[in-house]
Amino acid sequence: MPPRRIEHAGHFQASSLQGNFSGTAAPSLAIQAVDPVVQQLLSQLDSAVFSAIQGEVQANNDAHDLWPQIVTALPWQIVECYREHYLLYAVETSRQIQDTKGSRPESTLAAVEIISLLTRE
Repeated sequence: MPPRRIEHAGHFQASSLQGNFSGTAAPSLAIQAVDPVVQQLLSQLDSAVFSAIQGEVQANNDAHDLWPQIVTALPWQIVECYREHYLLYAVETSRQIQDTKGSRPESTLAAVEIISLLTRE
């Protein structure tokens, strides 16, 4: 089942994650045990990433601060689920921007910056 969308096309709640990821337990089982502080970080990250992709500079800075915290706080299966969701949204948004006549390169750059953040080692 795909993640449940909230607010706008990019948002979803970790508690809605379901399915089997490469033979591992469903992330939804792991996320239930996550500290409420981490759940709050996930909510902040959602807002930051999707706002950053739309070009908000402060949100980009926030995403750069929050992503490393999430990577160290959550099991890799959940991190990868979030990464995939964010990447799909960023790529789709950048394609839509590029297909729009008269679009400005800085609009695409915002999505590319998030793609870069999410694909760093």
